[in-house]
Amino acid sequence: MEIDQKDIKINGHAIEARIYAEDPITFFPSPGHLSKFEEPKGDFIRNELAVKEDVDVTPFYDPMIGKLIVKGQTRQKAISLLKGALLQYKIEGIKTNIPMLLKVIEHEQFIKGNTTTDFVQKHYLPLVKTN
Repeated sequence: MEIDQKDIKINGHAIEARIYAEDPITFFPSPGHLSKFEEPKGDFIRNELAVKEDVDVTPFYDPMIGKLIVKGQTRQKAISLLKGALLQYKIEGIKTNIPMLLKVIEHEQFIKGNTTTDFVQKHYLPLVKTN
């Protein structure tokens, strides 16, 4: 079956956030014992997890501990769902990049969809250096 571009219909907006065991300021890995881990739940939220509660996050592998995917009817709805989902995480024993992700998704350029591969360098790092 052949599909043309005109046959593809847009149905909402999805955003994926990668959750890392890393310091949100230095970006250094944050190995340790994951003494508490609760992932977000709800409609239009999907978790792809590499960890669970009461395990060790070692320094020997990629520090990604999971992916969070949300889907909303619009970009603004998806961002709102993502923020709510990020705030639902309960993680103890390691640092994560969740504080960084929250700052990124609240930034006006992200909200407008003006994201590029240098977004963190241009927009997040200046926030960290001033705080």
